Amino acid sequence: MDTISTESCLNTKDNTFSLEGFLLDLEKLVNIDSGHGATEGATRVGLMLAEPLVKRGWIIERHNISPNIGECIVLKNRQAERFDALLLGHVDTVFPAGESAERPFYRDEERAYGPGVFDMKQGCLAIVNALLAMSPQANEALNIAVIFNTDEEISSVYSTPLIRSYAERSEHAFVFEPVMEESGRCIERRGVFRFTFQFKGKACHSSILRSQGGRSAIAEMGYWIVALWELNNDETDTTVNPGIVKGGKAANIVADFAELTVDVRIKTLEEQDKVLAKLEELQEHARSVGIITTEVDRRTRPPMIPDERTKCYAEHLRELSLSMGIPFKLWTGGGASDGNTAANSGAITIDRLGPGGGEGHTADEYMLINSVEPNIRFFHAILEDLAQLKSAQ
Repeated sequence: MDTISTESCLNTKDNTFSLEGFLLDLEKLVNIDSGHGATEGATRVGLMLAEPLVKRGWIIERHNISPNIGECIVLKNRQAERFDALLLGHVDTVFPAGESAERPFYRDEERAYGPGVFDMKQGCLAIVNALLAMSPQANEALNIAVIFNTDEEISSVYSTPLIRSYAERSEHAFVFEPVMEESGRCIERRGVFRFTFQFKGKACHSSILRSQGGRSAIAEMGYWIVALWELNNDETDTTVNPGIVKGGKAANIVADFAELTVDVRIKTLEEQDKVLAKLEELQEHARSVGIITTEVDRRTRPPMIPDERTKCYAEHLRELSLSMGIPFKLWTGGGASDGNTAANSGAITIDRLGPGGGEGHTADEYMLINSVEPNIRFFHAILEDLAQLKSAQ
């Protein structure tokens, strides 16, 4: 198996950083397919990331949660009931098998490119770099757990219980999604509510649908689309998007089957309750016109809403960051992450700690090379600071 050589990347004794070493390691990770379906590749990436820490004595757990995803890797610097810091990163990408061979890692003077180079193999590698640079004193003071999961891009369907079980026992959670512009970190994200319904009607020839009692599954689905679209609300920042529709066999056949997948983004649980209430109303309407509806999939991530502890800690990190000459801003994340789960499990959660870039989920995805060192240095400082805070208690 390929290995990564991150031990040489961040040297706190002489304040040097091997950017070239980081990029060579990142190239190895990016050139391995680890998208949905590439289970072996996802496991391989997680094990490669784990190896340098295991050599340092870290404990590794390999969680084979589902045959549909690669193994989720958990690393701990010691066995503990509770953890001072939970570090979260995902090794899966949105790209299909073969993508890495089709457009492998490459770089120019300012950017690095390739599948997952921005979202978020760079963040996972940053985790390992920061932990390897941690002082013996910080390692002794802090109980730390790391999770590299393999299904974040499908809403962590399988890994959420594992993440929650650790977040419930952690004081802080740090998520290594890419930093935003101007060193923008994140303590607030919208929640995601995604569902798929199937509609079953009665087929007949389109010319006699009235006399033969045809019931169009597509017509009912269209009724739902219009009603759900009206829930979009700029004031509450609620978005409801009927993103996938299926149905029909021919233009002259009344469709007896249709399927609708809707993506909802909400800032509050109250807004989610409005959507749920509308769904109940729509299901009653379907029954009234003789259409059978079946919910075949539902995925939810509650909104990430910062409590006072989180706001206070974020202000502390602002001061720490500025003292290092690194800008610090707080942004609201548009999409959800595993930080949503951690925050709703009681951990003080700071997101977007990984190196930055742009064009995620596209073939133009890139990482800004000059963002690597400051973000690793910042999180290394967070760990050392956390150890000092704990020792002072």
